[in-house]
Amino acid sequence: RGRFTDDGIQFDRTLPAAPDVVWRAITDPAEIGEWMDRTDIDSQVGGALTVHFEGSPVTGTILVWEPPRALEYTWVIDGEIESVVRFELEPVPDGTRLRLWHRALPADQELGYAPGWHAYLDRLLAHLHAQPMPDWADRFNALRPGYRDLREAR
Repeated sequence: RGRFTDDGIQFDRTLPAAPDVVWRAITDPAEIGEWMDRTDIDSQVGGALTVHFEGSPVTGTILVWEPPRALEYTWVIDGEIESVVRFELEPVPDGTRLRLWHRALPADQELGYAPGWHAYLDRLLAHLHAQPMPDWADRFNALRPGYRDLREAR
């Protein structure tokens, strides 16, 4: 489960794959398309990123590109303020520790992004295991009440 921070949300997961495998999964357009959505990425600092979510594409600029350790980019959706997504990868005995932060989120958007990222990370895990992909909307809807309770408890 993710947690709410002062300015967004954070996830910490151990994934059963080497950092270079996880790096490819979060940076290679073909692999991102398997677990998130069709993505264009110019793999360098200052490069453009577009995730082609239907109805609300995300655009951004890559701020950090340090293979296979760190990826950070701005996250811009029409009608929302700009936020920042950061992935950090660290080798651990069981594979890779992935930390994901989505910062600079307005409080009224946290409850959408927390179960959303959680559902995408579940899909990333299925992708790495070559298992059937969980339905994002089903996972989102199942997770949202728990995140609502977590947010209200803080």
